[in-house]
Amino acid sequence: MTLKKVFIVEDDTDNSLLLEIVVKNAGYSTEMFSDLNSFEKSINKKKPDLVIMDLFVGESDGGLLVKK
Repeated sequence: MTLKKVFIVEDDTDNSLLLEIVVKNAGYSTEMFSDLNSFEKSINKKKPDLVIMDLFVGESDGGLLVKK
C-alpha cells in the first residue's frame, strides 16, 4: 500500500516539525520545504495528494504561487 504524500511548505522550523508529526501520525508520508523555490521545483516533478503551505514563507508570497 502506497502512502498518500503531503507536501509541507513552512519556513518556521518548530511549526514545520509539528505539522510533520501530525501528518505522519495520521498515516501520510511527508516532504518538507522551507522555501518556495524548492517547493515549486519539486511540485513540477512530483504531484502530492495535499499541500499544506504557509502563505508567507520568508520574503515570498505563497498566495501568488497558489494562484499559478
